[in-house]
Amino acid sequence: MPDAPRHAGALHRVLTIAWREFRSTVLTKGFLFSALAFPLLMVGVSTLLPILMATSIQPMKGAILVDAPASAIDAMRAELDRAANDPVMAIRERVDRGEEPDLDDASAALTPIESPIESIQSDQVEAAKKRVRDGDALALVIIPPASLDAQSKDPTYELFVATKTSPKHTSIVSRSVREAIVRLRVQASGADYQRTMDLLKRPEPNILRLTNDGAEAKERLEGRMLVPGAFMLLMWLTTFTGANYLLTSTIEEKGSKVIEVLLAAVSPMELLAGKILGQLGSTAVMLGMYGMAGLAGLSALAMMDLVPVSSLLLMVAFALTAYLMIASMLTAVGSAVTNLQEAQALVGPVMIVLIVPLMLWLPISENPNGAFAVVCSFVPPISPFIMVLRATGTSEPVPGWQVALSLAVSAASSVGFLWLASRIFRVGILMQGKPPTPRELLRWARYR
Repeated sequence: MPDAPRHAGALHRVLTIAWREFRSTVLTKGFLFSALAFPLLMVGVSTLLPILMATSIQPMKGAILVDAPASAIDAMRAELDRAANDPVMAIRERVDRGEEPDLDDASAALTPIESPIESIQSDQVEAAKKRVRDGDALALVIIPPASLDAQSKDPTYELFVATKTSPKHTSIVSRSVREAIVRLRVQASGADYQRTMDLLKRPEPNILRLTNDGAEAKERLEGRMLVPGAFMLLMWLTTFTGANYLLTSTIEEKGSKVIEVLLAAVSPMELLAGKILGQLGSTAVMLGMYGMAGLAGLSALAMMDLVPVSSLLLMVAFALTAYLMIASMLTAVGSAVTNLQEAQALVGPVMIVLIVPLMLWLPISENPNGAFAVVCSFVPPISPFIMVLRATGTSEPVPGWQVALSLAVSAASSVGFLWLASRIFRVGILMQGKPPTPRELLRWARYR
C-alpha cells in the first residue's frame, strides 16, 4: 500500500498545476473579453441589425421624370403602386421566376415609396437632367419606343440619378422600369402577362438520397455543406486556441525562470500533465460558449434539426483527442525554445498539417463516404477533424465501425503524441541557448 499515498500526492500536484494553469488563463480580463466578445457580438448584431436597418431606411421622395410612351408611364406607375402596397411583391416574383433575390431587393421592400411620376418630352431631357443633378428630382428615365416592341431582341432604357441617390432607391426605380417593359412586351406579343408569369414559375424539387440500406433520406444541401464546416471550424478554433495558450505560457515560464521554481516542487511529467489538463479546461469553456452561441442562433432560425445530439457528442469526443494531439505538439515546441520568435520555425510545420482539414472541407463535404475521405479519417492528427466533417454532413450515416475505429485511432495517437511530448519536455524544459532543429527534437524523444 505504500504506493497509494505517493500516487495520491502526484495526482494532487497535477490538479494543483492544472488549476493554476486554468486560473491564469480563464480568470483573466483578456480571456474573458476574447472568449465572450465573439458570441456577444453575434447576438448583438443579430438583435440590433433589424432595428438599425428599420431606423436607417429613408423614404423614397422626389419626382421620377420619364421620357417614354404613355403606356410605359402608366405601367411604371402601376409597378410603383404595387411595390408600395405589397413590399415583398418583388422578392416573391423573382423567386417564382427562379431568380435569386439580392440584398437590394430585401432592403427596398422596407422602403416607403412617395415618388410621383412626371411625364416629359424629348426636348426637355437636358432640363430634366439638371433637375436631377440639382436634387429637384429623384431620377430621369428614358425608354425608347423600340424597347416596347415584342420583336425587339435587345430592349434597353436609360436611368439617370444624382450622385447622392441611395442605391436602394435606384434599385426600386430600375426594377419598376424593368417590370413595366417586360409587362408591355408580353402584352404586345398577344400573350396574357399573368399566365406567362405562371408558366415561368420554377418547380421546387423534392430531393431524396437513396441510402445503401434501401431507405430514402431527405437531402439537405445546407446541412451537407455548412453544418459540417461549422462543426469543424468550431473544433479547430477552440482546440488550437487552447493549445496556443499552452505554447505561450510554457515559453513565458521558461524565459522568466518560473519553470525552475515549479520543477523544484513537481516532476517534469506532473508539470506537463497539469499544464495540458488546465488548458483542456479553458478549451472546454470556449467550446461550450461558442457552441451554445451557435445553437442559440440555429434555434432562433428553427434549424435545430440540422444538429442532432449524436453529432454534438461526436464533436466533443473528437475535440478531446484533437486537443491532446495539438497540445502535445505545441507543448513540445514551447519546452524546446526560449521565445516566440524561435518557436515560429518549429510551429510552421505543425500549422501546415493543421491547415489541411480546412483545405479538405469542401471536397470531403461533397463526397463524405468516398475513398479519400475514409482514408483521411484514420490519419492523425487530422483524423478528428475529418471524421467530424463526415459524420455531421451527410444524410447517409457514416458506418459505425468507421466512427469507432477513427475514434480509437485518434485516442491511441493522442497517447503517442503525449508520450513523445513528455520525452521532449523533460529534456528541453531546462535547456537554454540555440533552439533545436526538428531532427534534434526527434533525437531528444529517443533519450533514455
